[in-house]
Amino acid sequence: MRKQHSGRLNLFWEADVTEPMTMSALASGLILTWQASRIFP
Repeated sequence: MRKQHSGRLNLFWEADVTEPMTMSALASGLILTWQASRIFP
């Protein structure tokens, strides 16, 4: 199921569809880093 996006969102969507595992790991790492930075400023 593909949704129509524009600009950077489209690039992210394409990358997510192409390499779901890589993007998932990347997203998880970013979220964990962001949460850690909020907990430990």
